[in-house]
Amino acid sequence: MLDELFSHIFPMYLHNHSNNMKLLENLWETNQDLVISTICELYKNDNKKENAINLSRVLDIAQVLKESLIPLTNWNDYDFAVPLAILAGKREFLHFEPWISDRIKNCGNPFLRAVLQYVEENLLIPIRLALKSTQNISYENFLEKAQLSKELLAFIFESIFLTTSSSKMSKRNF
Repeated sequence: MLDELFSHIFPMYLHNHSNNMKLLENLWETNQDLVISTICELYKNDNKKENAINLSRVLDIAQVLKESLIPLTNWNDYDFAVPLAILAGKREFLHFEPWISDRIKNCGNPFLRAVLQYVEENLLIPIRLALKSTQNISYENFLEKAQLSKELLAFIFESIFLTTSSSKMSKRNF
């Protein structure tokens, strides 16, 4: 019941008002999991509720709440954590290469599927649709809309390759 009440009241404190930050800091120190799960739900409800929150605002909040970016990007809801980490990596708030390597190693296939799904839905499908409708497309625009850069995309595939290669090598040694 307390969680439900919190999820209804909390969105008011996520908007850009300086008085709210002290309260957010206190909530963060008291119950990080509740704060993260509520932010995650608000993000996932984007476009469905007036109190929804976008990833840019989540990053703004993470800049205020000390030591919050890693717990936010390591959250177990990959549909939230992956896009947040990609945006944070693009804005250079997160050391993306070690983060993604660590997450692939520690979370395995469910995380890997979420990363590949993000690339598919936010980059590959829009490119395929554009190729069907026009002949002159700029791939840079697609990367920008997907919150990706060439470097982040390279880190993603390099980490996948290195992780899957090393797991195949270790299996051969046993």
